[in-house]
Amino acid sequence: MDFKDVAYWFYDRNAKPDFKQLVEKSLALFGVFTGVTLSFYIKDFLFGDNIPVGFLDFSVYGRILISASVIALLLRYIVGSAVHLNATYVAKVTTRIVNNVLVEEKQPKSEELGWLFFDIVFLVAFGLLAVVIIYSADMDKFLLHSAAFIAVGLAWSAIAFCWREGDRPVAARWLAIDGFQLAVTMGLYYAACWSVTNWSDFTKTWLLAPIYIGCLFLDFGVVSRPPPTLGVTPLAVPPAAALLAPATEPAVLAAQLAALAAELAAELAPPAAPGQ
Repeated sequence: MDFKDVAYWFYDRNAKPDFKQLVEKSLALFGVFTGVTLSFYIKDFLFGDNIPVGFLDFSVYGRILISASVIALLLRYIVGSAVHLNATYVAKVTTRIVNNVLVEEKQPKSEELGWLFFDIVFLVAFGLLAVVIIYSADMDKFLLHSAAFIAVGLAWSAIAFCWREGDRPVAARWLAIDGFQLAVTMGLYYAACWSVTNWSDFTKTWLLAPIYIGCLFLDFGVVSRPPPTLGVTPLAVPPAAALLAPATEPAVLAAQLAALAAELAAELAPPAAPGQ
C-alpha cells in the first residue's frame, strides 16, 4: 500500500466532492469573526474612551473616515471571498430532459480539495490581519498594517493568475485593484519622507477613504459581473434589422406559445403500447 492508498483510505476517491458545507461554515465563521471585531472597533474608536493614543488628536470626522476606510477594505475581501468560494466550489444545479425525464446535475467549477484548503488558509490570514489593522496604534501603523493586508490579497491574485486558469480573468482584475490600492497605501505611508509632500495624518485620511471606497465599488463590479476573458468584453449590439423590426403582435406571440406547448406535449407524451 503506497502513500496515495493510505490517503484514499480516509475518503472515497470515486465520489464527487460536496464542498457546500465546508464553504458555508468557513464563510460564516469568517463573517462572524470580522463582524464582531469590527463592531467593537467602531464602538470604541468612534464613541468610546478606548481611542488609541495616535488617534487622540483626530476629530470625530477624521475617525469616521478611518472607520470608513477599514470597513471598505474588509468588505472588499469578505464579499470577494464569499463570491469566489461559492462560484468555484459550490455545485450549480442544472436541469435537462433526457428520455422524457427531468434530470438534475450538480457540477462544481472545481473539485480540487487542495485549492479549497489553500483558499481557506488565506481566509484565515485575512481574518488575523483584520484584527492587526483594528488595533493599530497610530496612522502610520494603520497604513502599514493595511498594506500587509492588501499584499496578502495581491499574493493570492498572483497565484490564481499563474496557476488557476479558470480564475485568471477575475484574478487579473483583482491584481490591478490590489496593486493600485497597495501603491496608494504605501505612498501615503512614505509621504512623510518626501520633502515636497508634508502631509498631515488628517490629510492622508481624507485621501485614503475615497480611494478605498472607490476600490470597493470597482470590486463589486468585478464580482457581480465577472469578466469571461482577459480582454475587454465586447458590447453585445443587436443587429440593425432587429432594431428596426416592428413590435410582435399579441396574436403572433400567442401562436408561437401554442406551438411551443404542442412540441413540449409531444416530447413528454408516453410511448404508444405495442400493437397500437
